[in-house]
This record gives sequence, structure tokens and C-alpha cells, in this order.
Amino acid sequence: EGIAKFLRETDPKDVTPQEAKFLRLIKGEETETKASGKNGSGKCVMVSSNLRRAISTCAIGMKDRLDRKISDDKILVLQ
Repeated sequence: EGIAKFLRETDPKDVTPQEAKFLRLIKGEETETKASGKNGSGKCVMVSSNLRRAISTCAIGMKDRLDRKISDDKILVLQ
């Protein structure tokens, strides 16, 4: 739950603009993609090893994002 707490409590005003952008992207809040120059959904792929503990850590850490049920949001498990 430390990861979820960090993501929830980190104030974007206390970090660099680039770090704030990455935080928004990780949280699923980033909406502008500079590559296309259009408004769209910023994508961030959640990846985990196939170890049960790693999957649990990823799911618990990203709980707030997963609770919002962003379309096509899933954890990619590496084999």
C-alpha cells in the first residue's frame, strides 16, 4: 500500500513538470499526447512478472487507477 499512498499523496506542485506528467500518466490522468498533437488518452502499460507477489504488489499499488475502470486497463503479466 506504500505505492498507492505515494501516488495518492504526492502533490504535483512539489515535483518537476516532467515528474508531474509521469505521475499523471501512471495514475491514468494524462490526457494529452504530444506525439500526435491531439487530445487523447495517455497510455501507460502496467507490467508485472508472473510471480504472485509481484502481481499482488502491482495490483495493490495501482488500486486507485484500477478502481476507476479505465477502458483497456489491465496488468500485462510477463511469462
